[in-house]
Amino acid sequence: MSDIVRETPTTNYHNPILSFDNNNDSNRAWDRPIEYTRYPISIKPDWFKDKSPLLFSTPSTQTDLLADVESLVKELINSIKNLESISYRDKLVNRLDVLYENVKDEDINDCMSLGSLRNFLKFLQINNNLRYPMISLSPDNNICASWRGEQNQVFSIHFLPSGNTNAVIAKPDYINPEKKNWFSETSKTDVLMKVVSRYRVTDWITE
Repeated sequence: MSDIVRETPTTNYHNPILSFDNNNDSNRAWDRPIEYTRYPISIKPDWFKDKSPLLFSTPSTQTDLLADVESLVKELINSIKNLESISYRDKLVNRLDVLYENVKDEDINDCMSLGSLRNFLKFLQINNNLRYPMISLSPDNNICASWRGEQNQVFSIHFLPSGNTNAVIAKPDYINPEKKNWFSETSKTDVLMKVVSRYRVTDWITE
């Protein structure tokens, strides 16, 4: 037991966006049926390093875990009202509230993905000049955002809980404009717009 220490981690509930570690796939812990406790736990020092605080906010039953995640999702959605960098924040909150309730109506034991929601909001804060997108949920309850332009242009992003994104771009064919050419890109959220810059999506998705 010499390599075991007892820590009392602190979760930043007032800034849940910044408490997410995008470089750590273990942040998907809330999507797995694992039992946790919210009280001091025994951990190895090297395991504690660079871990998301949310991993330590861990109820002892699956029911409590779901309730804890639901609470964090609602808190994160409500925090958008204070994000002045997002001009359409009120409309965004209303839409996310609807999607949240839709998930609960379909399955009371399910919830919108907290990691995906954080990833989506991080993207909007980094790229705060974008038009309001169409927002939906994937079958895994991850956030999907889509922008449409003239000439059948489409830019859609699937925000993964890990901090990565899957993007799809549709552009008209130069030879036959009635047809679309489809492209896909996978990238970390903070560099996605640089990755897709060659498709010139900013020409029609920015305000």
